[in-house]
Amino acid sequence: MSVQSPASATGDPSMQLSVIIPAWNEQAVIARAIDEAVAALSSLGLVYELIVVNDGSTDRTADVVRVACERVPGVRLIQHAENRGYGAALRTGFEASRGSLIAFTDADCQFDLTELSHLLQLAARYDIVSGFRIDRKDPALRCFYSWGYNTLIRGLLKSPLRDVDCALKVFRRDALWRILPESRRFFANTEMFTEARRQGLTINEVGVTHRPRAAGKSSVSMGDIPRTLSSLLPFWWQRVQFPGRQDAEAGTPSVTSLLLLMLIAGYLLFRGLAYPLIEPDEGRYAEIAREMLRSGDWVIPRLHHEPYLDKPPLFYWLCATSFSLFGPADWAARLVPAISAWLTVVVTYLFGCRMLGRISAFLGTMTLTLSIGFVFCGRFLILDSLFALLVASSLFAAHEAVAGHRLRWGWWLTSALLCGLGILTKGPLAFVLLGPAIVAHCWLNRSSAAPRLPRWVAYCGVVSMTALPWFVAASIVMPQFVRYFFWDHNVARFLSGSNHPEPFWFYLPTLFLACMPWGLLLVQLVRFLSSSSLRFRQLRSPAMGFLVLWSAWCLLFFSASSGKLPTYLLPCMPAIMLLIGQSIHGTCSPFAANVFERVKAHALFGRGLGYLASAGLLFAGSLYFLRFNTRQETLFHGLLWVALLAAGVILHKRLTPRVVYGLFCAAAMLTLTKVTHDVLPSVALKYGAFDRQASAMTDLPETSRHLPVACVSGDWGSVPFYLDRNDVSIFPSGELEAAREFIEMQNEMILVVNDNLSTEQRHSLLPANAHVRELSSTSKAIVLSVQAPEQKEPAIRLISVEMERDHPTRLR
Repeated sequence: MSVQSPASATGDPSMQLSVIIPAWNEQAVIARAIDEAVAALSSLGLVYELIVVNDGSTDRTADVVRVACERVPGVRLIQHAENRGYGAALRTGFEASRGSLIAFTDADCQFDLTELSHLLQLAARYDIVSGFRIDRKDPALRCFYSWGYNTLIRGLLKSPLRDVDCALKVFRRDALWRILPESRRFFANTEMFTEARRQGLTINEVGVTHRPRAAGKSSVSMGDIPRTLSSLLPFWWQRVQFPGRQDAEAGTPSVTSLLLLMLIAGYLLFRGLAYPLIEPDEGRYAEIAREMLRSGDWVIPRLHHEPYLDKPPLFYWLCATSFSLFGPADWAARLVPAISAWLTVVVTYLFGCRMLGRISAFLGTMTLTLSIGFVFCGRFLILDSLFALLVASSLFAAHEAVAGHRLRWGWWLTSALLCGLGILTKGPLAFVLLGPAIVAHCWLNRSSAAPRLPRWVAYCGVVSMTALPWFVAASIVMPQFVRYFFWDHNVARFLSGSNHPEPFWFYLPTLFLACMPWGLLLVQLVRFLSSSSLRFRQLRSPAMGFLVLWSAWCLLFFSASSGKLPTYLLPCMPAIMLLIGQSIHGTCSPFAANVFERVKAHALFGRGLGYLASAGLLFAGSLYFLRFNTRQETLFHGLLWVALLAAGVILHKRLTPRVVYGLFCAAAMLTLTKVTHDVLPSVALKYGAFDRQASAMTDLPETSRHLPVACVSGDWGSVPFYLDRNDVSIFPSGELEAAREFIEMQNEMILVVNDNLSTEQRHSLLPANAHVRELSSTSKAIVLSVQAPEQKEPAIRLISVEMERDHPTRLR
């Protein structure tokens, strides 16, 4: 709201009432409007003035008003050289007024101004008196628009008025000067009353008579709806949802906090990565990187020597680089997602400090570090952790670029570089997740640093220089790549849901589970964001609004996609966790100076500790019954949880909020360690192709280098990966006859068969009287050693050549 000079705010003490009538092309009705107003005001017995603001009319409105000014001394004319809008005309009239009470109405004669007497009586007790139309006489369509608009602002702005745009209102002068409108159009009423409510001004709404328009044509049109909404949404965003200011400590990270987060994340992510690859995802990605390293072809990713162009190559490049340093091992492959997740923790804390302050950043990053979904993805060989790091970093950098009064080119181009790397990881999705969030943030905040078209061109130029060379090279080598990758694998998958179709609401429970053990704090976050409390609103800064846009857009986009996987949520988790950190800091921080907040934190995390310890006991028992743990391990973990629960109950009141919070984090870390370091490797033994480490398999005589190996009805990548062989034969489920012929031509071989095949199908693959020995068995595959009853000359090289000729390279 604009601040006026004391003189204009004081007015003329002798002038009791000023009435403002904005007019635009109202020549047909303005004379009647003035006559009715003069008659009604004269009957009040007050010293008044009637101000008509001609808002750039192109008809004879100004001439008619001049005649009235000559005829009636109390009438004044103020002119705009051009049409500025309804709100601008009102403000001009307000600033020109001199009365201690100021009213306004429209020039269409739809209100009986004799009813001003009732409003003026109430003005003695209220700062603002507003009319509402009892029996509205407008056309049905306009009434419907008005109803929809009033419903919208009551929901968004918590407006107490039933008819905010009723053009019969009375203001005390001192109150009006605190809420003068900045909007130039019809949004002015909404703006003034929202500000009045924020400042605690008293408002009374009274019913008034409404009449049909006397003459002329209303200036309100369908075009005013989008224009009004374009004013409403930024106003709601800036004044209601996120009116707070940046934390005074923003931008100064704590070295101690950063080191603590790095140590916790490092322990959870890097310890114990050497366990069997879980099929199909881990085996596939590890084998693609191994084949890339062995073949020397860094342009076209290949799986079983066939092009695999579902994803760009950056993830495979990094895994292959890790193999070149440490050898092709499962733990070396998992270093890539683990390092990516660890760097995400560092980036989230550093940028969180710049955006929200040290305490909120620490609390938020700790929830990220100790959330099951984040740690699980960081220890699982998939692209999503690397993609989340690059998307989050590009969004953080883009926010830094537009956060000031001018665009900061360094941050802007850094964001573009990171976005380009994201495209090299998972395709154009990286830009899709970034662009709308940045545009919406700048528009809602009316940012002067909003990037215009030339700046977006520069951004896209850096993105292109980063990602385009590989796309061009791939399309030259394989011309069909462009259609396959961009249309079939991106657009068509989004629309058709051919892979992993799930309902629209799929990510709501998924997000809750991914955030555990902090999932219940999502409810507190929603309350914090929707609260109309002045204290909470002041804690909601524009930076927090950016995090809301980031996470909401990710959730909406992936929910709209027909195909869904839980790991798709990972790019929005840093934003959501920082929001949770800010909500904890604002409502129940264990580090707060306010004693009431510390008491809330003590109660919240004390209950959470009890719930977590109880869940830990149930979890330990479940692992025993599922035969993941021995009796001794179950007793040890059970006693540990009982001790933690007892400490929480007995010492609860003696412990400080910080200690209770620390115990909760320790319990969460213990749970994550058990799940990701013990349970996940046990699951890997069950869902891998082998039920033991690769070294155990390669040490067996049957897996000597000269023996042929075939996979039937499954393309497990971990088989050639662990054996480090390029000659493993793959027979899909539709090629069982070809597999049988291949097996019959071998004297001795290793056969990996899909567990889904029936006993009859397995027997049909084997030669009669063959000597068969089971080497390993999992829920995915059975590994067999097969020896033919009679010795035959091995024809594996001939078969391999024939198979390559019969089954040419194809896109997967």
